[in-house]
This record gives sequence, structure tokens and C-alpha cells, in this order.
Amino acid sequence: MDFIRGFLPGGVSRRLDRYLAGVEFPLNKGQLISKLRENKVPGLVVSQLDKRLPAGEYSSAAEVLTALKQR
Repeated sequence: MDFIRGFLPGGVSRRLDRYLAGVEFPLNKGQLISKLRENKVPGLVVSQLDKRLPAGEYSSAAEVLTALKQR
């Protein structure tokens, strides 16, 4: 999560919410990563999220953020 905090200045949750704009939940990790790529999220952020986000299904952006904070 430290990398994510450093790369997303101005508030992790605010920036993550912008990246997740238009994402319809629920979706699994693979679908989420694909959607982030479609949303033109910087590759470094996508690769770190892919690496750090646990596998599973997510029902909201808040749930994604919670999962990242637990890592």
C-alpha cells in the first residue's frame, strides 16, 4: 500500500475512485484489472494493483480500497 499511497498523491481513495469511474460492480480481480487498463490507468499503478490486490470478487470501489489497505 505504501507504493500506492506514494503514487496517488492527493488521497488514495479519491484517485482510485476516479480510476474506477464507470466500473460496474460486482467483478472479480481479473475483470477489475482489465477495466483499469480500459480506463487508461497508468501501467505502473495497474501492475502494482494486480500484484497487491487479493484474488476474489469485489462489490464496490470501497471494498477494493479496503482490500488494499489490509495488504
